[in-house]
Amino acid sequence: MKSAAVLDTLHPYYDNVERERWLSARVLETNPPVVQFAVQPPESWPSGLGDRVHRHFATFELGLLYSMQAAREISGIKARLDSLLGDSGSDAVRDHLRRDEESRQQAGLNSWQAACYRALAAGDWVLCGRLQILKAPGSRRPLADGHRLPLRAWAVP
Repeated sequence: MKSAAVLDTLHPYYDNVERERWLSARVLETNPPVVQFAVQPPESWPSGLGDRVHRHFATFELGLLYSMQAAREISGIKARLDSLLGDSGSDAVRDHLRRDEESRQQAGLNSWQAACYRALAAGDWVLCGRLQILKAPGSRRPLADGHRLPLRAWAVP
């Protein structure tokens, strides 16, 4: 038998939560950067739906999963953002991040990718070239692949 927490999460057929944005993210200015994800249900939702989204997010540890995926994503785009910043400046970087957000939203309004790019575009930290990815001594491989960081770095308040 399934636990009560799992049974009181979102139902894939009956709970439509894709009409309005509810997934938010923020970039922690750490090295490597950490993207924290959180649930912010719209006030227009019926009673109980926001609670189920919160439970779903917590039960399936989506904040941790999304943060780990975002670390990989940032590691993969860092060189492109650095090059764009050097060639065209911070406005070009912000435009690029916003276009990526819009593109990701087409696949899913509340995708972790759309929330991640929205958070990156909103902060001046990334736009000033302070996006740093730690590397292991003597290695070219970034350490920002999520599972090498202590779990407390991924905690969602």
